[in-house]
Amino acid sequence: MAEHDLAVEVVFAPRTGAPFMRRLLMPPGSCVRDAITRSGLGTEHPEAAWQEPGNLGIFSRVVRPEHLLRDGDRVEVYRALTLTPMQARRLRAARR
Repeated sequence: MAEHDLAVEVVFAPRTGAPFMRRLLMPPGSCVRDAITRSGLGTEHPEAAWQEPGNLGIFSRVVRPEHLLRDGDRVEVYRALTLTPMQARRLRAARR
């Protein structure tokens, strides 16, 4: 590992199957989009809609695809919610 490379990880949890986890070395000045592209996420999990606003984060903090990476970042790709929190509460209340 060259001293200036950034060690980052890209993760995604599909609805079924094993989680996607890739550790990468990225050159300085790389952004979240670069890491996702290099990780191969789009090929293995085309359902991962990482281009949608709010579907990307670094350590649970929402970021944009243009966000510059820092050494040790964990890029998280989030799935869309199947139910909103309000819908889930209504379903639980209806079952009672």
